Amino acid sequence: MNFPFKSLFTARPGLTLKAKIFILVIGLSVFTVVFIGIVFFAIISGNSDIVGGNRVIKELLGWFIIVSGITIFLSFLLAYYVSNSLSKRILDLLEGVRKLSQGMYNYRLNVNTYDEIGEVMEGFNVMAFNLERERKTLVELTYYNQYTLDSMSDGVIVVENDGKIGLLNTFVEDKLGFRKKVWIGKDFSLLAENLSIPSKIVERITKMRETEMECICKTYYGKNIWLNLSVSPLRNKDYNRIGSILLLKDIGKMKEMERAMERNMRLSLLGELTAGIAHEIKNPLADVKLSAELLKKKIRNSSNSEMIDIMLHEIRRLEEKTSDFLRFSVDRSMEKERFEPLNVISEVKELLRNRLEKAEIMFSISYRGKPEIYMNRNDFKAIVLNILLNSMDALNGKKDGKIMVKISEGKKNVSVFFYDNGAGMSGEVLQHSREPFFTTKENGTGLGLSLVQRSLIAVSGKMKIRSKDGKYTLILITIPTEDGGKHAEKE
Repeated sequence: MNFPFKSLFTARPGLTLKAKIFILVIGLSVFTVVFIGIVFFAIISGNSDIVGGNRVIKELLGWFIIVSGITIFLSFLLAYYVSNSLSKRILDLLEGVRKLSQGMYNYRLNVNTYDEIGEVMEGFNVMAFNLERERKTLVELTYYNQYTLDSMSDGVIVVENDGKIGLLNTFVEDKLGFRKKVWIGKDFSLLAENLSIPSKIVERITKMRETEMECICKTYYGKNIWLNLSVSPLRNKDYNRIGSILLLKDIGKMKEMERAMERNMRLSLLGELTAGIAHEIKNPLADVKLSAELLKKKIRNSSNSEMIDIMLHEIRRLEEKTSDFLRFSVDRSMEKERFEPLNVISEVKELLRNRLEKAEIMFSISYRGKPEIYMNRNDFKAIVLNILLNSMDALNGKKDGKIMVKISEGKKNVSVFFYDNGAGMSGEVLQHSREPFFTTKENGTGLGLSLVQRSLIAVSGKMKIRSKDGKYTLILITIPTEDGGKHAEKE
């Protein structure tokens, strides 16, 4: 194994501190014993050649004092050196411990000796290295977990046992508008109140019980959002509960699809009903009309003739209404073809030319290129006719009335804008404008925009309406350039 501190586990030259002290003590002891032995031998033997009487004893004592002084001095120097070296390394070791406690895991001690203190210092370096490595691993794991949570398409809120928020992911910050720096560490009940989370969810989190429900919540900016809320207990490695996890899933698109399916089902049932009623009315109405026309030919009295004309006028009006009902009930979405919307809009303009001129309405068409769309041509013609008739009704009696149509081509669809500076719609009228049989006109059927909506849904198209009461109305329809079914699959 390639370990960074090999010197800790390999043989090293030099003496240890313990050996140095041991040699010093043995040396001093041997020197003292030898010196005392010489003095003792000189005194006992009385040999003048060796000691020379009292004079020799005095000299020996003098030398003893000198040697003892030198020995004490050298011992003092050695003790000072050893103690100074030892205390400095201990202080270095203490400083390293302080640095480590402050989180400076990259701090290392300078090891220049190989005694026991050196081993302790190098052991400290090994410990610091391991702590630094573990800290890096922990930081990387923390970032990995945070990135994983932030990459989720759902929201995650971790609530600790004390009811404080321990973690929020990016969904909660970006989608709902509640910032991590502000809300982490605060009571979850405050966030639940701002989000309009039902009390049942808050209660389940407090009791750390599992639950799931769908509800409308509010973002930080006050916008309503459909969320699926799911609560699960958070456990540690010993399977003890340490908090709760709240998952928030945006189900707004799913709810829109459910509403669209429900609306289509209602429209389908309504279409079948209106088709039956229209057929029941149309057949006898044709007989009444034929009889009235024959009666008019036989009666030449002017007053009676006028009454028959009124009757025929009302019959024709009823025929128009029944035709609207039949158009609403018939699905021609399978009879598709590719054509230029500009040509159809121009045809409708020609049909309405007299009415436009009579009402003094300025009509304009703008476009870039000649894009094509793919749907039933008659359905698109009915869409344009219904929208333009509504615009003309909104401009009834207004001076400087304008209707502007703009065709714009996208990558996968064509957008057609219809603008008029007429009466506009209030918020309530705009909300119900696409519902079948809803109308503000005295003689209207309320099927105009419903027919438009139905035809667009059949080809995966869309319609958006903006209007300001007394100012304007802007309708945007978007139609795929390819088969609506294929287009829907790609999206």
